[in-house]
Amino acid sequence: MAEMTQIKEESYQIKRAKGKLERLKKEFAQVDEQLNAHYKITNGQPMNDKRNGASWFKKKDRIEERGFRLLDEIKQQEERIEKLENREENKALGLNRQGNGLEMSVANIPRIEEEIEKFKRGESLYTKATIKRYEMELVKLKEMAKKAEQKLTAGAQKLVDDGLLRQWKKKPTIYFVTDRNFKKLALELNSEGKFEESSVYRYRATTDEAKAYVQKLLSMQKEINGGVTVG
Repeated sequence: MAEMTQIKEESYQIKRAKGKLERLKKEFAQVDEQLNAHYKITNGQPMNDKRNGASWFKKKDRIEERGFRLLDEIKQQEERIEKLENREENKALGLNRQGNGLEMSVANIPRIEEEIEKFKRGESLYTKATIKRYEMELVKLKEMAKKAEQKLTAGAQKLVDDGLLRQWKKKPTIYFVTDRNFKKLALELNSEGKFEESSVYRYRATTDEAKAYVQKLLSMQKEINGGVTVG
């Protein structure tokens, strides 16, 4: 597995994945010891014609099957760790998860601007069409960053403080509903520091239950607001 030179500190996901890998390896070592101990029962003699030979082979098969299953889990976990490390390396370089383009996020605005300037100097490896798309996305991200700097109204701040909404770091004007009954449901912060329904369709309420919950949150915000901003 490639060594990570770009990442100074491992993410929680990678640490947890490596912890699981170590547990799997220890478990496999125990199974290997168990199999060796089982073979010692034979004293180096074949068990085919011995009493309890059938039960000995059944137990051997069970132990080996468990060992093969653990080896498969170990391989899968190693592949997962490599995938996570590649993802973290891409993130450190300002790239998306796949590593085939820049990450479109507010935090990555300086990197996007840098790449656009490189293109103007003829130093970028990205195509003209890609840079054009980055320029368009950059305008949206800067608008989003400006909105995110707005002071929240009292009602909006209350929803956040009560843990009903959680800000998305990648796009900080998007706040996801924390209720687990609603997957990828979010409100959006406007230029007045208030929450409103998301302009992004995939984060909007589509079921009657979700629509009712969104209206409940917006009503709570309106009731608390009174035109007072927090700051």
